[in-house]
Amino acid sequence: MKHISECSIGDKDGHAIIAMTIESRVESDIIEVFNAEILPKLKRLLGEDAVIKTDVLTFNSHFIIMHNYMPFINMRNGKIKEEWSDDLVFVD
Repeated sequence: MKHISECSIGDKDGHAIIAMTIESRVESDIIEVFNAEILPKLKRLLGEDAVIKTDVLTFNSHFIIMHNYMPFINMRNGKIKEEWSDDLVFVD
C-alpha cells in the first residue's frame, strides 16, 4: 500500500503482531489512512476478528532525517556517497 514504508511481523505475549511505519505528508491523515484503507484490508485478508488491538507511536523529526541513510546502498565510511544524487535525498 502506498502509505506503508515498512512492515514487520513478530509476536508479543503469544500473539502475532504486525508493525507498520505509515507515512503521509499531513500527520492528521495517517489515522484516516489506517482506518479507511489499512484496517479494512487487514480484516478482509485475515478475518474480522484478526485485529484485536492497535497501538500508535509517533516518531519525531530525528526519525525522518535517518530516512536518507541506507548503509548498503548509498553510504561509504559512514557518509552518503559523493556520487549519490542530491535529488534522491529526502528533505522534509
